[in-house]
Amino acid sequence: MSRTIGPFHGVSTLRVEGAYEMCAGIDSQGRPVHILTLGTSSSKDPSRRALLTDAVAWAHANTGIDDAPVLQADLDAEQPYVVVLQDRNLRGAERILERLLSLGPPTGRLPKVQKPGDTTNTYVSSMPPPPSPSRPPKRPRSLVRPIILGLLAVVVLFSLTGGTWLIWQTFSPEEQSTASGEDDSDTAEETDDGRPEWTSDAPSESLGGGQFGDEDTSIMAERDWPVAFRVPTSYSCQGDGRVIDCTTPNDGTIEVTWNECRNCDRDTRRALRDDLDLQPMREGQNPQTAFQHRDVSSGWQAQASLFTHTIPGSDAEQSQAHVVVTIDIPEADRDSAQKVLNDVLNQVLAVPES
Repeated sequence: MSRTIGPFHGVSTLRVEGAYEMCAGIDSQGRPVHILTLGTSSSKDPSRRALLTDAVAWAHANTGIDDAPVLQADLDAEQPYVVVLQDRNLRGAERILERLLSLGPPTGRLPKVQKPGDTTNTYVSSMPPPPSPSRPPKRPRSLVRPIILGLLAVVVLFSLTGGTWLIWQTFSPEEQSTASGEDDSDTAEETDDGRPEWTSDAPSESLGGGQFGDEDTSIMAERDWPVAFRVPTSYSCQGDGRVIDCTTPNDGTIEVTWNECRNCDRDTRRALRDDLDLQPMREGQNPQTAFQHRDVSSGWQAQASLFTHTIPGSDAEQSQAHVVVTIDIPEADRDSAQKVLNDVLNQVLAVPES
């Protein structure tokens, strides 16, 4: 028998997980929707209500191209609920339910955390705490200053001993032109040893999550790679040919690989994407990118398929680099892993068309 929840009618139960109920219904425009709500008794539990509120905030902050949009949420109602558009090609409210189940048991009492400054009410917060203000984030260290100081010390030493002319003699003609400002190596797209340079003026697109700010990062720039990208200094990374493997602080893994794709038309790209583990891969508005992810009991898994316009330094016509990012990490590492993913994405998009 159908019922109503808020303004939604024709509501029927699809799934019950303890305190949580997943329903199907129809909105005022006649569209099918998924409704995630709390049971009658659970709606009276402040801890459950707070957990649902946090899960909805998480859903808004982590909506990807394969996730159905959140249409409405009334978290202050007597029976709080969140509504997601129902589309068989997109993930609906089940991702929010999976998030709730990963944060605590669906039945029984939840651990309570005292709200700061509140001596009367308690609530549960599943959102990560803000970073400690005791140590401000560091900017990546620059080697320019120590190098300049070292050169100045050498110049002063040789000047005092009458050996300044030796410095000039030891410079090769190419180095002399660099010292006189005739060469600007910062504008090069690839270093002399075949390693790519990280591009500071890349786009700022996102497949979910944020971008690097003032965090300490290292640049992964392997020989003969089409792009360089950044990772947190807390990651442990190892390059082996066309594969870079990184381990996150909580023992998650991020693998970045690349292969050449010749005569790389749309059908060829789709065939390569169909061979990846996470399916279906969903293309973004930019055909260079496709992405899939899912929440699992152990954390978060994601896979991105990215194509450059060209391969820097390659003479092959219509040749593109297919860069694949594969992520399997615990929830605690999701924020930093998303920043790595977005950094790779934007470095790929920054590769010029010719």
